[in-house]
Amino acid sequence: MIIDFILAVSAGVVTQSFFIFLILIVFAALFIRPDRPFSSGLVKLALMALGISALFSLFGGGGDCDCDL
Repeated sequence: MIIDFILAVSAGVVTQSFFIFLILIVFAALFIRPDRPFSSGLVKLALMALGISALFSLFGGGGDCDCDL
């Protein structure tokens, strides 16, 4: 959670938005692990988003669908 707080503060400062800071803290709280304070839920969330995006691009998630319904 320590790394998540640092990432959320830096993103909030760069975007100059307290709302972005709060959203990132809420997302980080979903993946909180009290036994490991240096584990990052935001990094896990970002990696999952990148993985899902990569899977969609690999398996035809683009706009050129050849589906005949």
